[in-house]
Amino acid sequence: MFKNKTHYQYRAKENTEHIMFVCICNAITDHEIKETIAAGASTMSDLQAQLGVATCCGCCSELAASFLNINNAQTTITAGINVQS
Repeated sequence: MFKNKTHYQYRAKENTEHIMFVCICNAITDHEIKETIAAGASTMSDLQAQLGVATCCGCCSELAASFLNINNAQTTITAGINVQS
């Protein structure tokens, strides 16, 4: 269902870039979450369906949700600026 890569495979592939694993169970990084949000994911259900984040032990759900909250706050601020312009 989800790409089942190991942390070692991921690290070897992108060894020049700083990454942070958010979901250890499914080896999901902060970059993958940010890219998925930028592509239109707007809810935790979206992230779960598209990446598999927070579908095993759930320890990553709070951090994954914080990426959504940051994006939603930035979108709200940008929308407010556009309305006032």
